[in-house]
Amino acid sequence: MRWLYFLFLGGFSSVSFAQSSLPKTQESNVEKLTLEKCIQIALSNNLDIQLSAIANTSAEYDLQQSKLNLGPDINGTAGQYYQSGRSIDRFTNQYVQTTIGSNNFQVQGNWVLFAGGQLRNAINQYKYNKLATEQDLLQVKQTICLNVSLAYLQCLQSREQQKAVAATVQSSKNELDRIQKLLTAGAANEGALWSAKAQHLNNVSNYTQAENGYNSAINTLKNLLMINTEVPVEISDAIPAVPQNKNEKYSLNELIDSAMNHRPDIKAAKFRLNASEFALKSAKGALLPSLTIGGNLNTVYSGNAKTVTGYSITGTQPIGYVKSSMEIVEAPSLSYTTKTIAFGNQIKDNFGQSFGATMSVPIYGKLQTHTQISQAKLSILRNEISLNKTIQNLKNDVTSAYINYTNSLAKYLALEETHKAQKKNLEFVQIRFQNGQASQFEIQSAQNTEINAYMNLISSNYEYIFRQLVLDFLINNQITNLSSK
Repeated sequence: MRWLYFLFLGGFSSVSFAQSSLPKTQESNVEKLTLEKCIQIALSNNLDIQLSAIANTSAEYDLQQSKLNLGPDINGTAGQYYQSGRSIDRFTNQYVQTTIGSNNFQVQGNWVLFAGGQLRNAINQYKYNKLATEQDLLQVKQTICLNVSLAYLQCLQSREQQKAVAATVQSSKNELDRIQKLLTAGAANEGALWSAKAQHLNNVSNYTQAENGYNSAINTLKNLLMINTEVPVEISDAIPAVPQNKNEKYSLNELIDSAMNHRPDIKAAKFRLNASEFALKSAKGALLPSLTIGGNLNTVYSGNAKTVTGYSITGTQPIGYVKSSMEIVEAPSLSYTTKTIAFGNQIKDNFGQSFGATMSVPIYGKLQTHTQISQAKLSILRNEISLNKTIQNLKNDVTSAYINYTNSLAKYLALEETHKAQKKNLEFVQIRFQNGQASQFEIQSAQNTEINAYMNLISSNYEYIFRQLVLDFLINNQITNLSSK
């Protein structure tokens, strides 16, 4: 049965799994966890992944906005005004002593045609920032997957050790019962009985320690999955076999080169360096002139704008006299009737528009642009150092992981031979004991030596798997697919 979830670069999927969705065994209400399900729960619940996803979304918004900044700015305004008291009507140029209502409508826009390349460079800057946050999110997911895999393996190791100790408990119990029967029949002494009891109680104590170790490993796994520690769970029954690692045929330098091409943290550091380079170009663009075009559409309405609808003669009034005869000249006095010009007519008649271009040339701005350029250069230097540091850390990690991997393999092979020898020795002592040629102490000593060798073999088996997982993660950003025994 396959037990380890195969993770490959760029192939993560975060599926939401609540605690209630965990499959339950048929025998009880204990939750049954496979490694695949553990990884899915961790990807769904982990807070670091959620924070990294938010940062990635924020970077996407910044990139979208930087692209939209290439377009024009368009604004519309509308206003309703009331003016009371003595004022000059803007339409009649006369003093009025009344409350005047008016409306103002305006649409204006401007479009930056050239700004020293700042807008284009800003797009590239935010694009590389977005790529960097994507790699950050991928790195967090892969790290969580590795941690969950290691915790799951620790649970498997603890459970296998528990099973091994349980077998010794049962074996010592059978031996104790056998000697008890022999003592009753007079074929054994009381010393052999107490020796068998001591051995059995020692095995029971070892089983309790192994059980506590398994429970501790399960709680560690629960904490990684962020599920309630009080929820009883079990892990799948698959037991991993020692994997065949293809990395053995590669040199350390080749493994480091492979890691350089796959690691998200290396890619993220490179993307941030690219972003800072475009930020410097954008800062330098502020030293160049900028060209902007703009336009305006506007119209107004006033409640005091009148039109003449008729008139009548109310009399005459003198307007002058004839110089030669001194005869008075009179003109008729007129009385006008008016009405407020309709809203639609005023909006149409008062419509105005304008269009123009503006060139802005920076002359002196308190050296703010030069300071921004200097800061951008420092950002490039900082990101270069960060990239070099990330590369150096990766080299150190791969070197250490490779050495630990090769040492753990050698240790496993040596302990495998040791266990085979101790198992053969136990079989030989058992035959001698059955023939009366070996003492109770010899058989117990051989049993303890064999179980210790087996426990060491289990530890070295899982240590080798641990080391391979870490090495594969560092080199290929994936966790090897292992088969069970």
